[in-house]
Amino acid sequence: MKKIYLLIILFIFSFSNLFADNSHFIDFRKVLNFSKAGAQAQKDLKSKTESELKKFNKQEESIKSEERKIISEKKSITNEVFKERVNSLRKKNAELQDNKKK
Repeated sequence: MKKIYLLIILFIFSFSNLFADNSHFIDFRKVLNFSKAGAQAQKDLKSKTESELKKFNKQEESIKSEERKIISEKKSITNEVFKERVNSLRKKNAELQDNKKK
């Protein structure tokens, strides 16, 4: 019974909105740029993006330094160990790229 009343009320409101001449639009760009909440949201998003970018840059540097270390040790280690380390490095790089996409 409650559902029927709810549907009737919803039906009446939808028709009353169709025939009303008062159309209202919200400019979300203005809301985001000039409201306190919008400015705070942009600030938070920017700071989070920058911190994540720094984290990813540190991880990339770590992978690059590990790569240089593996290349420098190539002659002193066996082929199997070298291949294992390269595969491990590739997995780390793939994980980093996946995390960047997310």
